[in-house]
Amino acid sequence: VGLTPYSAPGVFSLLAATELTDGVWYPKGGFGRIRDGIHEAVRSLGVVVETGVRVDGIVVEGGRVVGVRTSAGVVEADVVVCNRDLADAYPLIEGDARAVEYAREKDAALSSLSYSSGVISFLWGVDGNVCGKLLHHNVFINTAAPKKAWKPARTPAELCAYPNFYVHVPSKSDTSAAPEGLESVMVLLPVASLQGDVERDMEGMVATGRQLVIDFLAEALGQDDFGQHIVSETTIDPVEWRRRYGLKHGAAFGLSHGLDQLSIFRPSAEDPSIDGLFFAGASTRPGNGVPLVMIGARLVAERILELFG
Repeated sequence: VGLTPYSAPGVFSLLAATELTDGVWYPKGGFGRIRDGIHEAVRSLGVVVETGVRVDGIVVEGGRVVGVRTSAGVVEADVVVCNRDLADAYPLIEGDARAVEYAREKDAALSSLSYSSGVISFLWGVDGNVCGKLLHHNVFINTAAPKKAWKPARTPAELCAYPNFYVHVPSKSDTSAAPEGLESVMVLLPVASLQGDVERDMEGMVATGRQLVIDFLAEALGQDDFGQHIVSETTIDPVEWRRRYGLKHGAAFGLSHGLDQLSIFRPSAEDPSIDGLFFAGASTRPGNGVPLVMIGARLVAERILELFG
């Protein structure tokens, strides 16, 4: 959830027990199948889904939403469900002066909260049989220097020589995740988010982090030429997470999940001052992770039905 063991509430230790006893569910075909399934379901109900249209504003008049302003024009609406990261959604609000001032105050308040870590994700296509020892899920933890390894790095020099990271190899369980003879590998390397005014050498962070991970895997797997087997690569760093998904500070897990920002202490999914404005995603209740975000979205849908019939 983007926290270190030194700041995480003890309740999160239950996650490991749950995973070990109940297992972890994986959708065949990848998590894109969840998106596709929802898309197919809503289309069958007559919902029109528009893609490639940028949302530039949430229009508020008289204390309630009246629509959204997009690159294709204004769409009138009685209800707006915003799944942009809630922490970075309020700058979208426009309309009467009272709404704009309220949005400015909310944005300032949210900016002062604590945010989860950032992430550098390396998405690799790997050929040969160099991933033989890796499982579907792999977690590598530095136990020799844990406090240093868990400190979220802000500069290349702060990256630990043996960093903590997670490796996901879905092709171990799902043959559709990679062409024959290849493995699909996702590396998740936690780093500091972009919160604060510190200049970030993100290019240096990516290059240094990539080499540290490759060197570690080469040693752990007994494959000195591991890096040479990477035949395709996509990298997503905190700057790209912020640009692509509207995540404030590029914090991959949204608002931090400390005790004072957990569950009911997270921002409400129903805006308390603007009628008809709702939120879904990691930074609202109940929290991050695919199951919790989907539960939150379901609760929002039920609340809307309760209000509007």
